[in-house]
Amino acid sequence: LSEALQRPTSWQCWVRCPLTSRNEPGGDASWRRWDALRRLCDHSIGLCVALELTEALPSLDAARRWRGEPLKALLVPYALFRTNDAGFPVLPRAHQELVASLAKLEPQLCLVGRPRHARAAYAQYLRHLWTSKRAAPTATDALERPYRDYLQAPLQPLADDLETATY
Repeated sequence: LSEALQRPTSWQCWVRCPLTSRNEPGGDASWRRWDALRRLCDHSIGLCVALELTEALPSLDAARRWRGEPLKALLVPYALFRTNDAGFPVLPRAHQELVASLAKLEPQLCLVGRPRHARAAYAQYLRHLWTSKRAAPTATDALERPYRDYLQAPLQPLADDLETATY
């Protein structure tokens, strides 16, 4: 995998990672396995995460770690949904907050497993959750978005004609 990612190609490899490990439900064992793989692949930009939500949620600090990763997809199992009083599928409050906190990374939402309701009801709920919990992007966010996860070339004071106010 590491050799394939080092080749000059534009493809990406999305690695499916559970949010928590069965052995350590509240910890960060899953993130540590992801981190070990990422290190083995020399932090390749072609290696990305498809994070699968689990019934058990990690600690707040462990959940925050995932926000710094190249998250491309958020896998939401149908089994996590509960039926509300009106008969529609909803996520538990803690899962809603986690999805909202990861929304800024703009991952693709993927439903996995076997549904208990019509698929359209799940999609409608996730669309509502995604739009209602997500803050509207500011002008600064729109400007920074294309450059978010890329190292920028440092300013060269002698090569670039920069004013002292820049520094």
